[in-house]
Amino acid sequence: MVQSTQQMVTREIKVDGLDSVEDGNRALDQLSAISIGDVEVDVEGSAFKVTYDILNTQLEVIEVALSDAGCPPKASLWAR
Repeated sequence: MVQSTQQMVTREIKVDGLDSVEDGNRALDQLSAISIGDVEVDVEGSAFKVTYDILNTQLEVIEVALSDAGCPPKASLWAR
């Protein structure tokens, strides 16, 4: 029997370039290409709340996907 282990975490990532629902949808399309559990979009707060398995997905991969969608994470560590 193979056991699957997951270690899910939720992280809020504040971004630039999230000005509309369309921006959020474009980012969701990018994020759908990688293995994540759940994503919430907060246009007013310019942030994404992402739930992902840290054993299978690196935060850097999520940040690149957001950047590719035109919503790069803010540079400050306090923004993450």
